[in-house]
Amino acid sequence: MKTMSLRALGAAFSLATLLLAPGCGNSEIIDPVIEIPDKRSLVVMPFKDEGFPNGFMSPRGGELASLVARILKEKADFKVISMDRVLELYNDADPRALTAKQVAEKLNADYVLMGDVLQWQLQDPDMYGGLHRGNSTLEMSIYETSAAAADRTPKEAKELKGKGRLAVSHRRVTALFPQEYGTASYGTYEMSEKEIEAGLKNATALSVSWILVGHTKDEEKLASAK
Repeated sequence: MKTMSLRALGAAFSLATLLLAPGCGNSEIIDPVIEIPDKRSLVVMPFKDEGFPNGFMSPRGGELASLVARILKEKADFKVISMDRVLELYNDADPRALTAKQVAEKLNADYVLMGDVLQWQLQDPDMYGGLHRGNSTLEMSIYETSAAAADRTPKEAKELKGKGRLAVSHRRVTALFPQEYGTASYGTYEMSEKEIEAGLKNATALSVSWILVGHTKDEEKLASAK
């Protein structure tokens, strides 16, 4: 799996700092799609990508997963299992054949976050003059073990009968880069394609993280394509 560069990591947290800076207009809190108790743990699997139906083969899918894991470790109260542990799955067998349930069992995780990159563009084909503007669309799912589900929704405990489930299924996440505060940018000549790629990865990772972390409307607008 490709290791994220220090420059990219710095950009990710610079953006996170900007999101929390004074002067943002809408601080209304948006609750996460699913609330994971702080005693529970989550593992982020490498994302599937175009030409890579399994995330373990995709350099970009691995880097996006690593970025999401780092952001969640910084912002979430629940435990995030390190990506090094994910790579250790290779020690036993080919991890591409493992189901989410098997991954949870092997890594002792309560939740498994999985993603599929549906669209990744660094230049809008409809824009005149070759302006760079990155946009992405991902589809995210979260597997929840029976123990975690029973703890979170005790009324359904009997129905689960020891089986896990998809707590979140095929939820769409979008991101844009560059983007002016609260509005989509029309693109730029000033950034290289490589810089657009790095920025879009950071924005995408933040948008994915908002599924699991409470955040403000300002934060969501700055990273996403909404």
